[in-house]
Amino acid sequence: DVLCLVTEAGQHDHGTSYGGPEGDFGHYRPFVFSANGTFWYAPTSPSVGDMGVEYLQAYDGSSYAVAIRVWNRGQEEVTLKLPVVLSSFDPNPSVEGAELSAAFGASGKGAYELTVNLAPGEERVVKIYLKPDQAPPKISADLKDAKDGRKEIWPKITDEGLGVLEYRVYVSADNSSWSELEPEIETGWPVWRVSPDQYRYFRITAADAAGNEAEFYGEITGPAPATTAPAPTTQPGPGGGAGLASNLVLWIAGIVVVAVAVLVAIRRGSK
Repeated sequence: DVLCLVTEAGQHDHGTSYGGPEGDFGHYRPFVFSANGTFWYAPTSPSVGDMGVEYLQAYDGSSYAVAIRVWNRGQEEVTLKLPVVLSSFDPNPSVEGAELSAAFGASGKGAYELTVNLAPGEERVVKIYLKPDQAPPKISADLKDAKDGRKEIWPKITDEGLGVLEYRVYVSADNSSWSELEPEIETGWPVWRVSPDQYRYFRITAADAAGNEAEFYGEITGPAPATTAPAPTTQPGPGGGAGLASNLVLWIAGIVVVAVAVLVAIRRGSK
């Protein structure tokens, strides 16, 4: 059997340009096609805001660890089966927040399937890793001129382990007191814009799914920043970032979830 996710319009800009309500991030409908020519599809089309999956790290075999944020804001329990490929094979990788339902090794890589049961209203971060993630994210930024005379701050954040769970942008006029800069949303993506007449400095903070943190400082006026962050702090032990809540993740989740081959089984009644 082959499962496909057919997406419906709205996930790129909260659905407002399609006449949908504010906060509607689009919908997807699970289809299952069998070799005998029959098919099945879900009778309802879940909203990405109600149920979805976001991989925080590439799951193509380039990393030794992957974190996945999953959520179910619907009225029924759901079961998600999540595919992951890690950089090498270990029959017993460390898994948090899910059950390891399959493990295979081929061409030096490790292919895994994780099974997650989510109750109504539940959200969690699932993790699978071959070794603990102790390295903080790496942060840089680009500055661009906006058409209205402001500066645009474009964060560039990477993580070699589980993946980035949260990042924020702050601005300051005196490099002493800082205010969080809320992004503007364009075509579903956050854009940070600031007037150089009001603020001179900016700071970006990031935390990965293991709780490792990093900072980056830059100057808004003048050329693009070439400064580096102070020594980042590391919170020991896996799972340190599980309590972090990002107000940015949901804006991009609609785009991420539709690209993921997630096997979704909806439990109804006694089935």
